[in-house]
Amino acid sequence: MKKVICILLITMLCICLLSGCNTKPTEEALVVYSFSGENEMFSISNGVIVLTPAQDIFYGGNFDGEIADIRAYSMTFYIQSGNDNIVLLSNSVTDMTGGTIAIAGETGKVSGDILKRAKADDLQNNLYFELKTTNLNGKENTYQLQLAVTDVTKAQDRNYQGGFHPKDEIPPDNSCLAFKLIRIFAIQIFALFSAQIIVFLASF
Repeated sequence: MKKVICILLITMLCICLLSGCNTKPTEEALVVYSFSGENEMFSISNGVIVLTPAQDIFYGGNFDGEIADIRAYSMTFYIQSGNDNIVLLSNSVTDMTGGTIAIAGETGKVSGDILKRAKADDLQNNLYFELKTTNLNGKENTYQLQLAVTDVTKAQDRNYQGGFHPKDEIPPDNSCLAFKLIRIFAIQIFALFSAQIIVFLASF
């Protein structure tokens, strides 16, 4: 609960920063999604996606499950877009000593233009987690889980061309152009700083 409150407070500050000369919000610089999911084998919790004009940050959250006798595994988060799977984060672990591996804990984090190819509907409705395992006998299994995505910022007006990626384009307004130019620069710095804080809080 404390983590959610902190994220919401940061989001409110961002909205205040985005207020224009006449206190009318223009365009969001920070968009935050959370995601989670579970089945009879395992669960994913505390996942966070942060979109800013500077970069995207994807934090896979925590894995918790009861899968034993595993000597190798791989985890992949991806968005299903038509016949194409857009991979957001993927990692693998193999035990080379002949022992087993415990699958638990954080799934990883990645940043950059990782969501540039995706669309808003695909993100919210077609985000998946895939787990591939190999046990001590060499048998391979694949598990897939569709994740539930929640828009934390709950933006009402997000009209991004070609998708949902935030842009820092602001319609011309000569009455307060200087103020807007200063605000764009401040938004870039504040949004990036806030994104790092949100991911840091989600890791606890």
